Amino acid sequence: PENAPRVAALAAFAQRNFGALAALAPPLLNAVSLAHAVLGETFVGAVSRGVNRASGNLVPEWNAKFPRGAAALPELAPPPPAGADASPDALEVVYFPACPSRVMGPARSDPVQRSAPEAVVSLLEKSGARVQYPDQTKCSMGAMCCGLSFDSRGCQDANDAAQAQTIEALRAASDGGRRPIVCDTSPCASHLIKAAQSAAPELQ
Repeated sequence: PENAPRVAALAAFAQRNFGALAALAPPLLNAVSLAHAVLGETFVGAVSRGVNRASGNLVPEWNAKFPRGAAALPELAPPPPAGADASPDALEVVYFPACPSRVMGPARSDPVQRSAPEAVVSLLEKSGARVQYPDQTKCSMGAMCCGLSFDSRGCQDANDAAQAQTIEALRAASDGGRRPIVCDTSPCASHLIKAAQSAAPELQ
């Protein structure tokens, strides 16, 4: 298509600045949710439809089930101090919250207001697992992405770059696949698994 180079350049910019762009999403979603509460569904819906058309469908059209911004990721239980009694059978788990879970929280109308990361961490810790997030020495959690958002629009270079840095962080945190990895969003998990088949078979 004629606009393919422009889309590829935009995708490359988004991938390089993914952390900063993702950080903008929660406050923006919260502002839209507040506007819905104050101004009403009709007004917000009309503005949303206009923005959707103007952006060429890049900005999704709002509806009453639109999520609010996600809260900060939950704090994890600290590891046992050196020399403390700890169960040798305790499972060590790397939890990778996918970017939809890091960006989007429950909608204002949802009966359950607990976030997906809160639920996952609570469940894993109650099972006795010691949970850690991916290694962030080379890139922040906010910058990690499975690449599916780029791949779905045909931007393979951005997809590959996003996958490479995320897989490297997972490889480091999992000690080369020794620790199991949990992802809370099945399409993202599937996309990473496919990439790992060739890029990091030890994570399979």
